[in-house]
Amino acid sequence: MKNAINYYEPVLGTTESLFNFEMYKSAIDLYQEEQYVNAFHTFLDSLNPNARKEYGNEDGTEFHIPHGSIIVDIFWNNDRLNINSDFMKLPEKGGLPMLRQVAGLNINETTLVNFQLDNDILRMKYDCHISQTHPHKLYDVLREFCEIGDKYDDEFESEFNAQRIYQPIIRPYSQEVVDTVYNSLQEICKYTTEAIAEYNQERAYGYSWNILDVAFYQIMYFASPQGALLNEIDKAISDMNRDLPTQEVVTKGIKVLEQLAETPKEELAKDLYFVDTLISTKMSSSLANIQSNFENTYENVTEAIQSGNNEGATLRLLYKFYEMYYYTDVMETVNQVVSASLKAASGKSWDEAAEILYKIMDRIMDDDLNEDSDDFSFSENYTEAINEAMTAVQEGTEELQAEIEELQKKMMEALAKGDMEEYMRLVAQMQQGF
Repeated sequence: MKNAINYYEPVLGTTESLFNFEMYKSAIDLYQEEQYVNAFHTFLDSLNPNARKEYGNEDGTEFHIPHGSIIVDIFWNNDRLNINSDFMKLPEKGGLPMLRQVAGLNINETTLVNFQLDNDILRMKYDCHISQTHPHKLYDVLREFCEIGDKYDDEFESEFNAQRIYQPIIRPYSQEVVDTVYNSLQEICKYTTEAIAEYNQERAYGYSWNILDVAFYQIMYFASPQGALLNEIDKAISDMNRDLPTQEVVTKGIKVLEQLAETPKEELAKDLYFVDTLISTKMSSSLANIQSNFENTYENVTEAIQSGNNEGATLRLLYKFYEMYYYTDVMETVNQVVSASLKAASGKSWDEAAEILYKIMDRIMDDDLNEDSDDFSFSENYTEAINEAMTAVQEGTEELQAEIEELQKKMMEALAKGDMEEYMRLVAQMQQGF
């Protein structure tokens, strides 16, 4: 392949989260003052400023908040907080295999939330005393409800014929947007399979792996799919990191890409829609954690460009930028410069694309996101006004007991690094502390 992959405009207009960190800190302050109800209300406001008004009662004691294909029910009952979600109704036949898988989720997937069976209704449940409703803990609880509930309902429906309790309120993409997504997906699949065929012929399996993973990340970036399509691509991305020979991983990934290309437009459209969310399943971004995540790639790409390997540098840069969008809600100051560089590099030669993309990573690493930077003049067609860089998000709380404060600090550090195994271990340790 002589040219870099094309850029496709994302369906969503912003990659930034609704999460309000300043309000979140206010909730922590209120919790420390033992104003538990006010702290909880402020915490909900930090997730979505309209949640209480749209989904709560006048007393602020009951909420029914949609997230994807589930509804999270929240109740203040005297001195306890109860959170539930009716997940699925067991099928008339084949319920036992489904319950075995649910038992596995209780052991391996959930830390704070539990699945419980009430007659033939499978529910997700959590409750605690109001004194144990620290915002850090509630964030993790609601994240589990949202991430696990919205992920496995599609799987259980297709695999076990379980019935949904709640039909999500969705806003389907317009036909024009569906057409654009479908055509873009076809182009990506064609470009990627042709590129992999060339790389495999040269036995450059590392390049094949890289460009295939970029394709999956890019589809998630511009299409923002939901439902079964979302789960399918999520699994494909996860499988790209399996401990198998690279050639075998690539072969399996190509099959997924071919199946996507063969999916009829009408079938694809079923999973292309907007839906309400309570809490993002992605990580929040700050300039500091983006720089930390880019560090190794920046060094490797610098060496590649210095040695004249602009093709390898471009593939690695594309991989890292699209990976960032997959795992994080990217702050707007960074999104503006990165999306503009991806547009500018679209379809360019490897040499041109490497220069464009490297300049932006270089600027991010140097905290240089000012609009008057000379490096951003690479293409007058893509010059955009860039706001001053956001101050790195400050983690932690004040006046908590020393042990809990240290645990929370380590949790947020692990989350910023993407070390989910360490993060979940610390969550379990903190829960015991409460």
